[in-house]
Amino acid sequence: MSALNRYRGLGGRYLVAAVVAIIALPVFVLAFGAPVWLGLLTSLALFGVMGLFAAVRTPMINAEKMGQGQARPTIKGNPAVKAAFADALPALARLEKVIETTPKNQMRDRLERIALTGRKIIVEVEADPALLTAVSRLLTYYLPRTADLAEAYAQLREKGVEAPERRSAMEDVVGKLEDAFTHYESRLVDDDFKGVDVDIRLLNEALKEDLGR
Repeated sequence: MSALNRYRGLGGRYLVAAVVAIIALPVFVLAFGAPVWLGLLTSLALFGVMGLFAAVRTPMINAEKMGQGQARPTIKGNPAVKAAFADALPALARLEKVIETTPKNQMRDRLERIALTGRKIIVEVEADPALLTAVSRLLTYYLPRTADLAEAYAQLREKGVEAPERRSAMEDVVGKLEDAFTHYESRLVDDDFKGVDVDIRLLNEALKEDLGR
């Protein structure tokens, strides 16, 4: 149907060209006194030019694919954010998958809080790419490493490996990672209120100056 619609539009433009050419013939012959053969040549030339113009202006668009991205403007995102998300999003998905299969315990609680904080940070950065500089290390390093550690911990449990020291070391690191995620989340909040801090400082300086008088 898309090809039919395209050629219907094209045929309509050729029809207009034909009508203009037919009208041009008597105009050239009767109004300007041109020979019939010259009027015919002029009309044919006019039809050819308008037909060529119609063909060039008809876009090669598949209407069936318009909903799939064709003929849509390309939205260029922030390349730094895209690169960070390329690391962070798969890692977050891996982490959440491990959480689903982990029994309810302190380790799972910590991983859940880390995943929740990570998703919040991703949403914040997606809304405001300028925030990436404050959390880039978390998205590109800490989040993928957390997913690796969670998967390794899950493998120990699934295989029934008795490694209390290793488990304890993993739990300790996950606890520190939770602190790191909380720290990075607070950095975003701090960035949001930097302008407020500046306003407070300026107001205090102005009040000191005025009240001092």
